[in-house]
Amino acid sequence: MSLSDIDKNSQFKILSINNPNLKERLIEMGLCLGVKVRLLQRLPFGGPLVLNFGSSTFALRKEDASCIEIQKI
Repeated sequence: MSLSDIDKNSQFKILSINNPNLKERLIEMGLCLGVKVRLLQRLPFGGPLVLNFGSSTFALRKEDASCIEIQKI
């Protein structure tokens, strides 16, 4: 299942990131494989997804979210 398919307020773990450039950026921000993340909000009109992990909250483009494989918790 990819991150772009998950429902609002769901918790999940990241299994893999299938884009090397995106993987590098997310790891720099602390979002590594196995980290527990919550989808807080889906912005309208195909906008970004708002994610929370630890004490961080950030937005991720839907195109980037489709490159992230997850497992619901």
